[in-house]
Amino acid sequence: MSVTGLTTVRTIAGGKYHTIMLKDDGNAWTWGKNTNGQLGDNTTTQRTTPVLVVSVYTITPSAGTNGTITPSTPQTV
Repeated sequence: MSVTGLTTVRTIAGGKYHTIMLKDDGNAWTWGKNTNGQLGDNTTTQRTTPVLVVSVYTITPSAGTNGTITPSTPQTV
């Protein structure tokens, strides 16, 4: 899948049905299947384009089959 309009990507991780991307500005974006709320946008709506993750954390993204793990420390960005 080609994603346009998103630049300065620091890291990206893909699960079986979803993807998480961390940009240089500290914002995390996700898209894909969202049955269990794994996209972090406070919905269970499937997303075919990236959406900004609602929670603000310092993260290292890691995506699994049915979820996204973000070991993190809450902070203000």
